[in-house]
Amino acid sequence: FNDKSTYNRLKNTARATFQGSETTLSPLEIYDLPKSAQGKVLHLPKLDVKNNDLRTLLFHGLYSGANQSFGSLITADELSLIASLPQHELQGVRRRKSVEFIVDLPDINEGKSLKLGTVIDHGRPYPNNPVHLSKSELNKHVFVTGVTGAGKTTTCLNLLLEAELPFLVIEPAKTEYRELNKHLSTVQFYRPNGDDYQSLRINPFALIRKEQRIKSHAGFLKNVFTTIFPMEASMPMMVEAAILASYEEKGWDIDENEFLGEGDPFAPETRAWPTMGDMIRQLDVLMPTYNIGKELEEKYRGSLVSRLRSLTDGTLGRVLDVPQSIDFVQLLKQQAVIELEELQGGEEKALMMALLLGNLNEAIRSIYAVDKDFRQLTLIEEAHRLLSRPSSDDKAAMMAVEAFANMLAEVRKYGAGMIIADQIPAKLIPDVIKNTHTKIVHRLFAEDDRRAMGEAMMMTEEQRNFLPNLGTGEAVIFCGGWHGPAHTKIRNDLAQTDNTSQLDLPACSIKQLWNERKRYYPNFCQLGWLTTHLDDSKLFAQFIRETQQAQNQFLRLTSLTDTKNKELYFKLLKKWLNFWQPIAEEFSEFQQIENKDNWPNNLLAAAWLALLLDANPKAKAQEKNVHAISDNCILFLISVADFFIELLSNSNMLQDFNNGINNLKNKDTTRNHKDAIRNLIKFIEQLQKIKSI
Repeated sequence: FNDKSTYNRLKNTARATFQGSETTLSPLEIYDLPKSAQGKVLHLPKLDVKNNDLRTLLFHGLYSGANQSFGSLITADELSLIASLPQHELQGVRRRKSVEFIVDLPDINEGKSLKLGTVIDHGRPYPNNPVHLSKSELNKHVFVTGVTGAGKTTTCLNLLLEAELPFLVIEPAKTEYRELNKHLSTVQFYRPNGDDYQSLRINPFALIRKEQRIKSHAGFLKNVFTTIFPMEASMPMMVEAAILASYEEKGWDIDENEFLGEGDPFAPETRAWPTMGDMIRQLDVLMPTYNIGKELEEKYRGSLVSRLRSLTDGTLGRVLDVPQSIDFVQLLKQQAVIELEELQGGEEKALMMALLLGNLNEAIRSIYAVDKDFRQLTLIEEAHRLLSRPSSDDKAAMMAVEAFANMLAEVRKYGAGMIIADQIPAKLIPDVIKNTHTKIVHRLFAEDDRRAMGEAMMMTEEQRNFLPNLGTGEAVIFCGGWHGPAHTKIRNDLAQTDNTSQLDLPACSIKQLWNERKRYYPNFCQLGWLTTHLDDSKLFAQFIRETQQAQNQFLRLTSLTDTKNKELYFKLLKKWLNFWQPIAEEFSEFQQIENKDNWPNNLLAAAWLALLLDANPKAKAQEKNVHAISDNCILFLISVADFFIELLSNSNMLQDFNNGINNLKNKDTTRNHKDAIRNLIKFIEQLQKIKSI
């Protein structure tokens, strides 16, 4: 064409004609050919393939240099039939579904945010388009979901590592969070029932804040037991009454919320808090007063008292039936993981999760009262164990679960952010999903799960149906204030869950026990032996464990029923004595401690007594009205402890020990000596009512 403007109009007309009205990712372009191409436009290149040479086919052009002198113009649609990729999946050619998500995310200051990953647009990740979450909004809570192996744990690890905040992880089933130890050397790992030293202890009845009301706390504990254990009719009311009665027995005026005994109730040595054993004993005593009939009473006793008693006798006995809890305020100020893997029962795991969250709620309020800027994260794995949707018929359980959900929603104003992770979102009560500001969804298959998350994340039906197609490490993310969900490739350069970190768990437990020694063993710490220098921490933990074992062996030695193994128990006691007596004799500072007159002269006898006072000996079930260690029992032990250790030292055989007591009974001795023997006999009679230390 000599008229260039006419040529351009014709060119644009042709482009519009062939392009059509549809929008495509690659618009049609028209290229001007050089004059040398005139007359050759409709020529097609001639290909030359010799002997099916694969190397030539794969790595070299097939153009022979000659052209076929025929050809035809075709439309774009016709060309797509010839030259496009396969429309259906073929062997060796995988076809992946692509759905449109938002790609233009709100701008967030990178210095005040954490990088979670990068945007994926139609299957293609864009490293230059990162997905950031604001750190200041973490206390509005995060919900993470997805099937096993989809990448939930990696996402949660990224959140914890990048947030740079104190955190608490409650993990019911796995040990993958030990990966944190590779990145943060200060992380503490607690393992209830998997730890020989039981460094994590929770007395459900111990208050944390002085402002806490006993009646409100009793209501919380009632909700805990109602959520975990199926209850009918008046069972929750009976449990609450038993809880309040156990506080009154300890010297509390529950109406005035005042401790009537001596000392500070929050001081460990005061022993002002009831224990699980105290509450169960009160429940057993109160049950006949309800006049519900013998048959119903026996049914309640069998289903309720027996089930609660399993908490003191079973795997959780050394964790929950204790005088004092771990320092929850300090626990929230550090980075910690609580692994519940060793607890086999689902009820036990759910109970531990409920008690941990209740104490977290009170501890975060206590911290906020003195530090308004404090921020902390708590990650709850497998949240359905505690926050699952109860049946509509179980009104008590429904109210209890809603109370927990409300508690989690309220802690945000005190600076605590919750990261709730679960595989089955449809099982959870709706408030858990609704009350989270950030939602992260990995691969989900079930329709009810996809619908629950899609409705909360502004997903279209097409986006919701795409969730089963998410690859491992991919997620759909939605935050409050976004105009839609974003398809994201989660970063995996921070944490890996395939190779878990190797930890020296016993050393970790010993360190934790040492840090809590003044709370768990206030009387023993008064002696100043093995509790002053950090170098003694391992020996301290060993003495605590072996002395508790020796005390249980002494219980069996004095038992009226277990007669077969008494020789064995005596030998084990002698072994304990022979090992620890020389070590105790080296500690000369014992004679200079304060209140020396309140302790036996022999340090080992004093240590034995101190650990008895610090422990929570468990009375036998039939001893309903007997405290495990009464004041009289303590006085008996103080008067005979030296005598007991001396007699054990001088006895080579069990018969010598028994003969020594019998001979002293008949011997003409001083009055003080006879009083000591009489008190020893009374002390043994008291011990026969105790089943374990």
